[in-house]
Amino acid sequence: MRAVNVAKKSPRLMKKNKPAAPVLKWAGGKRQLLDALISLLPDNITVYCEPFVGGGALLFNLQPQTAFINDINVELMGVYGAIKDNAEALIAVLKTFRNEADYFYAIRDWDRDKTAYEARTAVEKAARILYLNKTCI
Repeated sequence: MRAVNVAKKSPRLMKKNKPAAPVLKWAGGKRQLLDALISLLPDNITVYCEPFVGGGALLFNLQPQTAFINDINVELMGVYGAIKDNAEALIAVLKTFRNEADYFYAIRDWDRDKTAYEARTAVEKAARILYLNKTCI
């Protein structure tokens, strides 16, 4: 498990941009509970810590100046790390993926060969999770 500091480089006090949507859907997501959850929070949050980030609905809605996120799912944390550290490369890999059944199953099977999967880059693994999340039924 690896926590990711998603702190923004330019300080600001909770000046929100247009609400951002989570990059993926996650089981147990809080998207439907946002209004109820936000009503329970203090008005001025300076540091946001989320031990079970999942899809990040609350994180993306709050857009805090400083945030520390974590999740037990290592692959999910790899997605957030790739977005933070190498978004352009992640987008480039995602652009190469095709929305075809045979291709989907081939990408899904990447982790069947542990040695080959471990040789893939963090960006490739993150792209796989996003692709599978968006194209699975």
